[in-house]
Amino acid sequence: MIKTFFISALFVCLGIFQLTGQTGGESPDPYVYQSERIMCFHSIMRVQKDCSVEITERITVYAKGIDINHGIFRDLPLYYDYEGGRTDVGFKLNSVKLDGQPEDYHTEGMDNGIRIYAGNEDRIVSNGKHTYEFSYTVDHALGLKDPKFDELYWNVNGNGWYFTIDTIRGEVHYPKGAKLVQYKAYTGRTGELGLAYTADILDDGILFTSTRAFNATEGMTVAVAWNKNNLTYPTAFDNFIYWVKSHFLWIVGLLGFIITLLYSYVTWLRYGRDPKPGVIMPQYEAPEGFT
Repeated sequence: MIKTFFISALFVCLGIFQLTGQTGGESPDPYVYQSERIMCFHSIMRVQKDCSVEITERITVYAKGIDINHGIFRDLPLYYDYEGGRTDVGFKLNSVKLDGQPEDYHTEGMDNGIRIYAGNEDRIVSNGKHTYEFSYTVDHALGLKDPKFDELYWNVNGNGWYFTIDTIRGEVHYPKGAKLVQYKAYTGRTGELGLAYTADILDDGILFTSTRAFNATEGMTVAVAWNKNNLTYPTAFDNFIYWVKSHFLWIVGLLGFIITLLYSYVTWLRYGRDPKPGVIMPQYEAPEGFT
């Protein structure tokens, strides 16, 4: 009995020794026992002369086949309030990549924007570290009203992620020749004003880097301003179209009210007015048939 126990223990020890030594002395994968998450969200925002912004997002994830199996999706809100109206942000998707190679994708409209699906339902993403890249261009995203500076105010990663995020980087490049006026960033959930970041000044911009990990639905918003007259600004006609888009629902509602009012008035003139009364003659006897 004791002999059998010692022989079994010997084989168990040999098995453990073989498992620990089969890597040839190399360290095991450091991510094996870690959770499925976003390891780094790095957004590069380049302001163009025509007031558009080219944005490249590199999202490095660690997949374990739980929620990241066929791919990931990115939600982008494309509407915002502007002077009492709603403005549509112009959007053009340039490319979607996975680990540096073109990736299958499709888009789907949402109530407040667009959802980009990266992946293929017939293909499973292997476990481990992968980097997705979304490249797109937006317009009507800059603040141009201030007479002293122009500004980009942008939510770097969005607050809709249900993954934790180890690191967020927001890299803003303003037009060539422009000079930085001021900058600020905010971290946390929607509406919070956290300051968990560092800022490094670049030759033509600024790099914001988070200083802590982010929980689900947390993010980073950046604001960078540079001096005026470094962009090709919209014309008066462009601003008029912009204003119409911003107040489109109000304009349609007002026009509808005016048209309804005019139609009702014309209809009343034709059919609703009583005939003009003639001369009123008194009658001193009851009409025929009445007592």
